[in-house]
Amino acid sequence: IQFNPIHEYEKAIQRLYPMAQRKGIEFIATLNPDAPDCAIGDPTKFKRIISNLVDNATKFTERGTVTCELKLRHQSDTISAEIFVTDTGVGIPADRLEHIFDPFTQADASTTRRFGGSGLGLAITRKLCQAMQGDVRVQSSINIGSRFIATCVFSAIKNKSSFSQPNLSQEKVLIAGGNELSRDWITDCLKFWDAETVCTPCNNEAETIWTKSQSSKHPFTRAIIDVPADTTPRFPNIPKNKIILLTEPELELVGYNQLPKPITLSCLYQKFSQHDKTNELLIPDTPI
Repeated sequence: IQFNPIHEYEKAIQRLYPMAQRKGIEFIATLNPDAPDCAIGDPTKFKRIISNLVDNATKFTERGTVTCELKLRHQSDTISAEIFVTDTGVGIPADRLEHIFDPFTQADASTTRRFGGSGLGLAITRKLCQAMQGDVRVQSSINIGSRFIATCVFSAIKNKSSFSQPNLSQEKVLIAGGNELSRDWITDCLKFWDAETVCTPCNNEAETIWTKSQSSKHPFTRAIIDVPADTTPRFPNIPKNKIILLTEPELELVGYNQLPKPITLSCLYQKFSQHDKTNELLIPDTPI
């Protein structure tokens, strides 16, 4: 059927986020900002591939990070999807890498006792990918983590798109804190929309960088601040109507613009499309 692969991907990762959150694992999902938004294929099976891989990565990761990167590209009459799921989990022995795609198989017997599961998820994932002209492979190191790369192909619809790109050519955005992959992805999106960006890994530096910028010819117009989940945040002295906070879904801070994690391309687009004639952010009545 005709479907929007951007929205289907985002629905999948929003459903998957709470499991990682409960385990104290950081979950980051990204999507290329020029992704096509209309395809013909099977959205249910597409989400199943994503869910199986992320569920698997989260199950075998006890601390650290799980990332899901989707790259959607037009290729003549088709749209190719590459899904990269990376974790910092227990890893897989080299002699078991291919066998884990066999039905009812896991890395070893102790894995089944420790983590549970039937060993069917990866076998199903490979079958689904192959049914959509793709496949799935894995790279892994013991006690370092694993990286699964899945591919599938959809039919493209010529001259069909409803996702108009925002124009942020007058924006200069400070991006502070959070995971490096997340900062880089937000930077790529904003630059694709013609914004100028500056990144800092430390929230404590945001106020200094912002203040210094205000006396320049091209000061910052907005700041994106990632709020850590396990600390009491100290917000920099930046006007509230210029700040977007990236927060856990359950955290509500009165008077601040917020984007709940996991951050999606659609929500980032909507947030940067909501501004008045003075270029100040509007606080929405309901969360996006």
